[in-house]
Amino acid sequence: MSAFAGRRVVFLVLVAGAGLLGIWWWQTSAPALNLLMITLDTTRADRLGAWGGPVGLTPILDDLAKRGIVFERAYAPVPITLPSHASLMTGLYPPEHGLRVNNGVNRLGADIPVLAELLGKHGYRTGAFVGAFVLDSQFGLDRGFEHYDDEMSSDHVAADGDAHGHRMRAGQDVVSASLAWLTGRRREHFFCWVHLFDPHTPYSPREELFGEKYRDRPYDAGVACVDRQVGRLLDFLKRHGLEQRTVVVVAGDHGESLGEHGERTHGYTLYDATMQVPLLIRLPGNDPPARRVAVPVSLVDVFPTLLELLKIDAPSGCSGRTLVPAVRGEQLDSAACYAETNHPFEEAGAAPLRCLLTDRWKYIRSPRRELYDLSNDPRELRNVAEFRSAEVDELEAVLQEQEARFVQRDAPTIVLSPPDRRKLASLGYLGGNAAETVTEEQLPDIKDLLPHINAHSDAQGLMRTGEFQSAIGLLEPVVHAAPDYFQAWFNLGVCFQQLNQIAAAEQALQRAVEIDGNAPARIALSKLYLSQQRVDQAMPQLEAAIRLEPNSVEGQFLLGVAYRLQGLDQEARRQYQRVLQQDPEFLPAHQALKELP
Repeated sequence: MSAFAGRRVVFLVLVAGAGLLGIWWWQTSAPALNLLMITLDTTRADRLGAWGGPVGLTPILDDLAKRGIVFERAYAPVPITLPSHASLMTGLYPPEHGLRVNNGVNRLGADIPVLAELLGKHGYRTGAFVGAFVLDSQFGLDRGFEHYDDEMSSDHVAADGDAHGHRMRAGQDVVSASLAWLTGRRREHFFCWVHLFDPHTPYSPREELFGEKYRDRPYDAGVACVDRQVGRLLDFLKRHGLEQRTVVVVAGDHGESLGEHGERTHGYTLYDATMQVPLLIRLPGNDPPARRVAVPVSLVDVFPTLLELLKIDAPSGCSGRTLVPAVRGEQLDSAACYAETNHPFEEAGAAPLRCLLTDRWKYIRSPRRELYDLSNDPRELRNVAEFRSAEVDELEAVLQEQEARFVQRDAPTIVLSPPDRRKLASLGYLGGNAAETVTEEQLPDIKDLLPHINAHSDAQGLMRTGEFQSAIGLLEPVVHAAPDYFQAWFNLGVCFQQLNQIAAAEQALQRAVEIDGNAPARIALSKLYLSQQRVDQAMPQLEAAIRLEPNSVEGQFLLGVAYRLQGLDQEARRQYQRVLQQDPEFLPAHQALKELP
């Protein structure tokens, strides 16, 4: 070998070594791929064309599905926004991360590893853009995000917002904010989470966008809206050359019942209408090629899957399993998916539900157990539990084993500010909690209560338009059929009070307090007593309410009213001033101060 040839070989070896060293450094020291996660709130899988939905409703998502990995049977672990997103971001089921009750009650614990936090530690820039107050930063999903955009100011309220305002943002505003953030990070590695809330109630046909097309299908208009906004995000990636280094994940958080099985929206049942969600992953460069995966998977599986795709180790204790074998085109082993909802108990005193789903079966633990053969009955119309007792017993045993493996956590309780309570109330949350005085077996079955829940919902609509007598006509049969339905008793008392039927109002509110002695019920009862100048009866209720909710502006204000009725003007003044420190916009306190001598 000549000296020149020898030097050439040495040079090539050094170059190759440097290349290998560079690859090693990149894999160990720098993130290789960006991550764009898009979550679609309240979006049924069967509304997307890729899942058999209406042709032309979601053309952008359908095209993305043709270039990605589609999980045909993906399931939410719970049909409620905050706990479902918590599972998505942690790889834990609700009993494990502790967010098992309604939106706005608990905060994700600080000891639980979350996706953004892990990616941030590996050099990612992290930004989140959410479309509704139910995912506000105070509920804990902001951890790890250097920028968490949950702005719900009046300039960003969706066009169909109600008088409360500050409830949600149109997807267009959410995506515009996210694109502004992404523009400054085109040359960095990023994790961007975009949450689109448009399909959630109240539905709107979006005539400003679609004319009369969805006049009779307003829910579909919301789905069409999010499809457009996904298109804006994908177009940004393409225009800036980011397609080839960005993993795109699209996932629904839960579905929407739209009347199936007697449920109008979501939260109360565990049927596929509310539990089956779209889930797809598009890898850069279409490598591996697009494919469809028929094995049931859970949203808890997304967390470990994304970490493996980004070459980051998942923390121990994760219940989710990686789906990377399916992404690579390998066979994915079957595994049972767990799901639950405590919403029936929280809202109506009915038994909570637990579910186990396999390739063929869906088993729902309830007072009247349910079993559906999904291979032959995909719409879950025929409960075969009575005829398949062996399968029921086997699935119940597996479910119990699954529950025994959970390391359960209690999430920290949130004390909401007065404006925040109004935001959640405007979204239909913050209902009452039934008292835990009976076993689950003794509680009503939600299947029996759904007609009464729907009647109660109709009554609430009448109350919003001031039709209190008509609302009473709906509520009285409800409380007769469901005597432990806290919210129905509460609203019945409010209606009677509005009509100045004091004795009936007092009876209904007292019953509400018996069922669940929470602060709102006690405050309503004390308000009734004070209207009759029955201060001695009002004070115990007020004191108990303020112990339960020290930041309750209405409770603190009524305490001032009680002082005034007792002739304690200075105490009343201090109390009203304390109220305005908490909520400067609370008009009754301003007026009460003016009336003081």
